[in-house]
Amino acid sequence: MNQVKQLVLILCLFLVACGTESADPEPVIEEVPPTEPPATVAAPDPTATPTEEPTATATIMPTEVPTEAPTDVPTEVPTLEPTPEPAVLGPVDDNAANIGTGRQFTMAGDNVYPEGVSYDPTTGNFYVSATGDGTLFVGNVNGPDELAVFSGAGLDGRTTAVGTKVDADGNLWVAGGATGQIFVYDTADGSLVASFTAPDAGFINDMAITDDAVYFTDSWNPILWRVTDLAQGEAEPWLDFTGSAINYVDGLNLNGIVATEDGSTLIVVHSDEGELYRIDVATQAVSRIDTGTIPLTFGDGMVLIDNTIYVLRNAWWELVEIQLSEDYSVGTGGAVTYSELFIYPTTLAFTGNTFLVVNSQFNNDGLPELPFTIAQIPAPNFTVTSETVVEVETETEAVTETESAAGQASTFQLEAWADNWFAAYLGEELIVEDSVSITTERSFNSETATFEASYPLQLNFILKDFIENNTGLEYIGQNNQQMGDGGFIMQLTDLNSGEVVAVSNSDFACIVIHEAPLDKSCESESNPVAGEGACGFAIFDEPPGWQSADYDDSFWSATTIHDSAAVDPKQGYDDISWDSSAEFVWGPDLETNNTILCRVTVNQ
Repeated sequence: MNQVKQLVLILCLFLVACGTESADPEPVIEEVPPTEPPATVAAPDPTATPTEEPTATATIMPTEVPTEAPTDVPTEVPTLEPTPEPAVLGPVDDNAANIGTGRQFTMAGDNVYPEGVSYDPTTGNFYVSATGDGTLFVGNVNGPDELAVFSGAGLDGRTTAVGTKVDADGNLWVAGGATGQIFVYDTADGSLVASFTAPDAGFINDMAITDDAVYFTDSWNPILWRVTDLAQGEAEPWLDFTGSAINYVDGLNLNGIVATEDGSTLIVVHSDEGELYRIDVATQAVSRIDTGTIPLTFGDGMVLIDNTIYVLRNAWWELVEIQLSEDYSVGTGGAVTYSELFIYPTTLAFTGNTFLVVNSQFNNDGLPELPFTIAQIPAPNFTVTSETVVEVETETEAVTETESAAGQASTFQLEAWADNWFAAYLGEELIVEDSVSITTERSFNSETATFEASYPLQLNFILKDFIENNTGLEYIGQNNQQMGDGGFIMQLTDLNSGEVVAVSNSDFACIVIHEAPLDKSCESESNPVAGEGACGFAIFDEPPGWQSADYDDSFWSATTIHDSAAVDPKQGYDDISWDSSAEFVWGPDLETNNTILCRVTVNQ
């Protein structure tokens, strides 16, 4: 009996034992009418019974939680990704290195069985899919440990969810596994942007996004699907592998997929055969990547960084690192790492220097270890480009110079202007706080402060725009009801040398910890209420220890630079003679980003 039929039989027996109708071996999908996306979202009560729809409270909020679970969601559809047998419990390679433990994020619910994870570097948010019931979760690398519900189970007919990716426009793409469906959501408000079907698909598994298209692997049928337009309606069977170098067998075939940075080449992994293949997008030519004797059976999610590819082997609970040749035809290395936090890991996302790894627990079907988790672990060393090496060497030289000057105090002058409010710190010590309270609607003024310190300096800033409440609006109920906007600019002068040694620019690392409203149509509501309708909001606590010099801010995005016309600086700005290199900084959205934390290290 093949693995898929065996899985279906097991699920059928389980459903019969529970008093549910027997499953048809062929999945039957009933479409669930579109429903409003759910509301605020800290995590549901983990003590809730399995029949209850997770409830939501307030932290990351799209709009409205359904009061009842969908009644027409088919219970007989096998939703888990087909699991190869046998499942090896943990790493068996004697040469595997323990990459160590890290942080764990949790998800409420006992039927989650997560599979896909995708990271949005512009916000620090990441999204996780549930194969068990189709729930989509959201978290932030600097946010709470418990993930929130981004989109509830069954919404838009989404009864299961597998691979996910976030595109450059902030859209979350979701693969629907055996349902043959594909969904696209706006990460700003949780609304459904588009949906697609893949006619006669087997199991839509993972995806790769390029500038021109989104490509989907099918683990059961020898087709690579493609979507090029949000209005397309149906996914295109772009490439048929019949007769190609890729051999489809009775089991789990193509699984993970990645694209090179220029989008010219796709790389896929064949789970059952343990092989990597490259696909030339222009010619559709398919060829095997020579990886020698590197074992890659049970290969699942992958990450490509320059010419280093990381492959998760789900049933082996391990991560394999491979260096690819310039033309991606040969792979060498094969270093193996694992973490004590892994529980049948399926996919991973790269955050800058860590991996977010999904613990699917597909090996624990029916008896999961609760709660389900996402592991955040240190990324193994990876091969870097020569340009990156030069940057690292330059940084090392700067540190050496700084150490030689340590202890030599200088007097510094900090000059800053904010719309509306800021506080500046040397480490955790306050240097200056805006003299006009944040509760003042029109707070436009500059501040100048002097202080003594020794290099290197760790400067930290809290930036806030005025809002009346968590709707993110100003002048609520008046004719000029509106969203506010922000902006911040600063420069630091070493008075001993007379030189400007730091300015606000892309060297800043920043993170948004308050965003409102999540839907800008809130601005036009006659009676806007925070957390209701379009007026959802997102709030995160300040990350512990974020002001310390050794805090790891690699999770944070480089700040967004805004031009003077967009910020429109008012009173107080012209009181300062600005260095030409000083720029206005803020979060990605001047209107909805209401509180931002920023850090910069100033070396001599």
